[in-house]
Amino acid sequence: MSHVARVGLILTIAAVLLGGGFYVLAGGYARMNSYTLSVVFENALGLQRGSKVRMAGVDIGMVDDISLDPENRARLKLVIDRRYRIPEGSKFTIATGALIGEKYLEILPARSSRHLESGSVIEGPSQVQKPFQVEEVGRQVERLLGDIQGITQSLDTMLGNPALQQGVLQSVENLARTTARTEQLIQGAQQTLLRNQAHVDKTMANLALASSELRGAIAEVRTAVKNPELQGNVLETTASLRTAAERLDAAVQDVREVTSDPDVARNLKETAQNLSETTANARDVTERMSRILGSGVPRVTVNLPRPKFQSGTRVWVETAGSGAGNIRTDLMVNVPTGATSGLRLGLYDFTEGNKLVAQRLHWLDPKTAMRYGIYGGHPGIGVDYDASTRLSLAADLYHPKFPRLDLRGRYFYSNDFGLVFGVDGVLRKPRAIVGLQWRQ
Repeated sequence: MSHVARVGLILTIAAVLLGGGFYVLAGGYARMNSYTLSVVFENALGLQRGSKVRMAGVDIGMVDDISLDPENRARLKLVIDRRYRIPEGSKFTIATGALIGEKYLEILPARSSRHLESGSVIEGPSQVQKPFQVEEVGRQVERLLGDIQGITQSLDTMLGNPALQQGVLQSVENLARTTARTEQLIQGAQQTLLRNQAHVDKTMANLALASSELRGAIAEVRTAVKNPELQGNVLETTASLRTAAERLDAAVQDVREVTSDPDVARNLKETAQNLSETTANARDVTERMSRILGSGVPRVTVNLPRPKFQSGTRVWVETAGSGAGNIRTDLMVNVPTGATSGLRLGLYDFTEGNKLVAQRLHWLDPKTAMRYGIYGGHPGIGVDYDASTRLSLAADLYHPKFPRLDLRGRYFYSNDFGLVFGVDGVLRKPRAIVGLQWRQ
């Protein structure tokens, strides 16, 4: 052997011995400064010896050995740096760094002051999620491409159909015609608006005036309601109505007690029968006298004066409420019977409650009218006030046992139609209302 060969052999043996010694010393040093744990999984999922162990994203050790336990489960021996302590109750999972990255053991630390001791055996999760596989992605992409290809072929077949092409062309033409007509309609509307600009401005001015009058009317109503004298009058009127209702109930009760007596009921029945017989006898006597006297005797007739209503009778239908299920429709008619008097007749809550309204009207002046009688099927009083030619206000106090006060305003933007607003049930459960009125 030559001198060069001997030198090369000596250097090679020295390098091997030096590397082996370094490996042994390094491993011994690493084991002297670490402790071991064992984790048992149902499946190691391709984790290899030497794989990293991380906790909160920090490398704290490595997988030293992988084997099977007597139950054929993967048993991983971990070597953990003594500088890091793992809290009891921490979770051990197998994770992948990236799409094609290396696998590692991830530790999710628990919030505990106690730590795992060296040599502890931890049971991993019974089901470990399988890492993301590139092959699976390839198969899914392949299926997706197949689906796209099928859709493309279907579209080619549909678009190649002459009937379908003709239908598409007709649809496009119809859309173009519709667009043109829409543009013409918009232009016509713009021209109409320009021609009627003066009327539009006048309408807006009327609305502004109505808003101003409405604010003034509301202020007047608020002032009137706060007036202590008016409140006292309302309370006195309510007490009077309650007293009248109690007297009426007492009278009805007395009549009911009298008529419930069997003797009285029998006497009333006999009296009615006698009256019927007397009427029949009188009819017979009248017919006999007519036959005896004949047609030559002039007949005596009495012309009683028939009541004549003055002109100014008005009918209206008013619908107002505060929402679904709280809408009330009233049907009313005002019939003048004199220069400063009249009648108001109608139905309160028309088509639902159909309660009677029958009140006497008395005009105090050309703008103010008082009402009294039956309102909503109960004794009540009311007042109407014409604030202007378009705006009128009304208040109704009725139902003596459970007093109810309704305050309403009406603004007529034409001779037949008006806006209704106000508050119903002011004394008990106030409820703002809005609606419409048609009058004729």
